[in-house]
Amino acid sequence: MPGIPHPPKIGKNVQRLRKRMDYSLDQLSSRCGVSKGMLSQIESDRTNPTLATIWKIANGLGIRLEELFDAPGPSLFEPVHADQVTIVQSENGQGSFRIISPLAVREVETYFMQVDVGGEVISPSHTPETIEIFYVSQGACEVVSGDNVTTLNVGDSITYQADLTHGFRNTSDVPLQGFLTVRPGE
Repeated sequence: MPGIPHPPKIGKNVQRLRKRMDYSLDQLSSRCGVSKGMLSQIESDRTNPTLATIWKIANGLGIRLEELFDAPGPSLFEPVHADQVTIVQSENGQGSFRIISPLAVREVETYFMQVDVGGEVISPSHTPETIEIFYVSQGACEVVSGDNVTTLNVGDSITYQADLTHGFRNTSDVPLQGFLTVRPGE
């Protein structure tokens, strides 16, 4: 008779989703009511959290409880319906990011991004070797990555390092809209 299997480890999923939402441990701790120390232990798989703790973390991330557990992997046919999309607001409130890729896909993240007229969204550096690809579908913008700056118009795209301070400034008289693909680094 086989033994009882070990409980699923959720640490890497918590860390991946937290980073995807661009939350620090402090921010997630504030959002879910779980201490920063406990979150750190969970992310490094040094503890098995209770169901109540997992529920708090899921609510703090704005996701369904089951999304924290290891999935068998993405299928080749995985729709993301409009009512399942997570929307993350920029810290300054001038931009929003709709996560349009399935959360089960870990190798790449896809967002529909919008930045208000005259707005900017500047992000701190992500993990080493993270790259982003941005395609402009409406408006025009300046794209910044470290010391590099360029202007993009409708139909233009760019690939840049996101392990530096980076972001967008809307330079048009309409909301900037586009598709952002992120390939996380280490």
